[in-house]
Amino acid sequence: MITREERRAGRPEWRGLIGRSELRMEPMRIDEVLEATGGALAAGEAEGAVGAVCIDSRRARPGGLFIALKGVRFDGHDYIPEALRKGCRAVVFSSPDVPARTAARGIAFIRVADTLDAFARIAQRHRSRFELPLVAVTGSNGKTTTKEMIRAIAASRFSVLASEGTFNNFVGVPLTLLRIEAWHSLAVLELGMNARGEIRRLAEIAAPDVGVVTNVGPAHLEFLETLENVAAAKAELLDAMAAPGRGRTAVLNLDDPRVAAMGGRAGLAVRTFGLREGADVRGEAVRAVEGGVSFRMRFMRAGRALDATLPVLGLHNVSNALAAAAVCEVLGMEPEEIAAAMRGVRLPPMRMEPLSRGGVAFINDAYNANPASMRAAVETLAATRTSGRRILVVGEMLELGAASEEAHRGIGTLAAERGIDALIAVGPLGASAADAAAAAGMPAASVARCAGVGEAAEALRAMAREGDVVLLKASRRVGLEKMLEGWRR
Repeated sequence: MITREERRAGRPEWRGLIGRSELRMEPMRIDEVLEATGGALAAGEAEGAVGAVCIDSRRARPGGLFIALKGVRFDGHDYIPEALRKGCRAVVFSSPDVPARTAARGIAFIRVADTLDAFARIAQRHRSRFELPLVAVTGSNGKTTTKEMIRAIAASRFSVLASEGTFNNFVGVPLTLLRIEAWHSLAVLELGMNARGEIRRLAEIAAPDVGVVTNVGPAHLEFLETLENVAAAKAELLDAMAAPGRGRTAVLNLDDPRVAAMGGRAGLAVRTFGLREGADVRGEAVRAVEGGVSFRMRFMRAGRALDATLPVLGLHNVSNALAAAAVCEVLGMEPEEIAAAMRGVRLPPMRMEPLSRGGVAFINDAYNANPASMRAAVETLAATRTSGRRILVVGEMLELGAASEEAHRGIGTLAAERGIDALIAVGPLGASAADAAAAAGMPAASVARCAGVGEAAEALRAMAREGDVVLLKASRRVGLEKMLEGWRR
């Protein structure tokens, strides 16, 4: 069981990051490491340099720096001997007896109070070596999608480094920053959080030139409790950026009142995007087309309007595309370049991902979910053309605290109101959605309540027919995408 305190610290979210953690970089002198971390030399000498940073001993290399991170279920200090056997020449540690146990000739042991903080400071120092513009994206929904759209559009002009997947926490952001090389001309990161103060610190580490806030919605309410607190947490990105004379720009969603209100910070230029009158980059005439969305994109500052095609399902993704377009205009791209490059946007797996299995069309949107993204997904399913039925498979939306029951019931009610033909619900909270769908008029025979993903897969096999469209949507920990493994009707 992951405690509230553990999740606030971010440690449980390291799974999947540690194994991709060896990073070559331009050599950093050991005395620079000492200065950056504020650490003390406990053994060895502050001479020479390291050419890679490693937080996983399995990926240690000769001449590298091993940082012994501590997680909820692991302790990197246990793996220092392995890192040394593989040739690391410096170690950053916090446990007091490490040098006595593992001291070796020629190895610099740097003691710090917190190895995770030291890791961030080393990444911050590395980022400061490069003058390339850096874009940071945060928001309750659409962070990864917007980041990927910026990456795809900007790649027609820049050599782009973008964070992998959702490398958006106190491990993922430093890992991304340490990948910056001299040939990169743009970096794009996303910043996530579970608690107040986290985005501010991540922004201090990354030092963005352009900050994007996509929206504020009911996510992480278990920890933040109110939407006002969520908004304040997202606005920390802008607070960290605001400094007169730095030429930094905030890119804000004019359609979201809480985001639009963030624009008054001194020292920041502001660009807005959205469907509302007055947005600097505005979308008009939005409509669903085969395989995506078409719309009119109006660049108010440039005085140009262009037809745009986004090859991504979901009308809600137009907002993310407008955010990406606004960022790329700030970076100096022309509207025509932006519209042309938008046609090549592709999203990572499990984000409105269209798949076909045995005559059944799937929309795999199972990477994550909160009430706003779930509602958008239901609207997308309702608008999908099909010769068969529309089936919603809904798992639990986590970290909603006291709002959980009402949020899940709201999704069930919406599904019934939008004419979704059948609903398969996973987990106790999913059952609340099923109950609400039935109460709102969905036939009882079309509603299934399942304890887990395996049972839901069996229910879907019994229910689905050729020509049906099935949407999968749940929080990450549910693992709803496993329903597709070995799919057969």
